[in-house]
Amino acid sequence: DGWSDAVFWRELTAGYRGTELPPPPVQYGDYAHWQRSWAADGGYADQLAYWEEHLADLQVLDLPTDRPRPQVQSFDGAHIPFTVPEHTAARVRDLAQATGSTPFMV
Repeated sequence: DGWSDAVFWRELTAGYRGTELPPPPVQYGDYAHWQRSWAADGGYADQLAYWEEHLADLQVLDLPTDRPRPQVQSFDGAHIPFTVPEHTAARVRDLAQATGSTPFMV
């Protein structure tokens, strides 16, 4: 996505310039400790209950399986060009900005 791409290029450029990057605000060990604490305090149970409630009424998705997979995978596919109306694109951008995400994530 665009956010990750910007981080990648900024860090790559800094490496080529010999610029030292600042240490990350959180180390992996800190995150792992937080995650273990969160799980011990029932975080997973809360998440599981949330998703069970929100997904409870879904029907099984019946996908067509009338053709076997080819022996050799190909990436021959189709694309369908479309235009997103400007008012919709603007709302997507606004939502992305409000949630600290990218339009691709929205």
